[in-house]
Amino acid sequence: MPHDGKDELTRALPGADSQLGLFPARITTRYPSSPVGKDYAFLCEAGNEGTFHCKTDSLGKLARANEWFGQSIAYHLGIPVPEFRVIEDSDGETYFGSREIISTALPMDVVHFLSHPKKDELGRVAEWVGRRLSGLTALDLLLGNPDRTIQNFVFVPDGATRKLCAIDFADIDLKLLSSDRFPIVGTNTMLHGRFLRSRHGFFADSALEMVDRIEAVPLGLIEGILRGMPDDWMGGDQRNDIVDAWSGNQIAARLSALRTGLSDESFL
Repeated sequence: MPHDGKDELTRALPGADSQLGLFPARITTRYPSSPVGKDYAFLCEAGNEGTFHCKTDSLGKLARANEWFGQSIAYHLGIPVPEFRVIEDSDGETYFGSREIISTALPMDVVHFLSHPKKDELGRVAEWVGRRLSGLTALDLLLGNPDRTIQNFVFVPDGATRKLCAIDFADIDLKLLSSDRFPIVGTNTMLHGRFLRSRHGFFADSALEMVDRIEAVPLGLIEGILRGMPDDWMGGDQRNDIVDAWSGNQIAARLSALRTGLSDESFL
């Protein structure tokens, strides 16, 4: 299937707004599976809701809350992510569920796609991939995501083409929303980002446009994202800290530092 259209990374996920506040999808079949990552729990069927890859918290990390917050804000900023749900088992335990993607694309297809510059009909390197990745870089930096790798993307069928989606926000550090620090040296986000930029370029204007979009996110949206996740995924004090950071001067200071680091490329 073709996957070189400029709109591939920008089309919104149908119905994603309605995910917030929905009742959990109940597990009907749980499949034995080998762990795919440190936060991966299992693959399951949730009745007619479909098949989901489920994550849980581990080693004190709030993986479920991080995934929920990261993917929710990414969607609202126009960055495609797979459909996600709260998944519940028969004991009332809840998981972050990301819909299994039925696609002919293998993981190596995505790696190959991202490892090779895209050319337009005149043989020039197309800008659209680099521009979309530049916007995602801005969000990852804002959220303190140290683990954006080239494997953290998937293709999702989208009509006659495929849409490239960002996955895996489990390692974001939401405490950094109240800080102007960006501890990125030596992280996968920086190292893999440099590889991707060597192939597709970096577009400061696209990254800064994403910062402008983030600045325009209203407090009500942040509060809605937090309300949409189960109560036990994140403590009340932590939720309040995020709301306080977004409603005060802290987020403004972080965004100002982010603009500087993207403009002079010191964060790259």
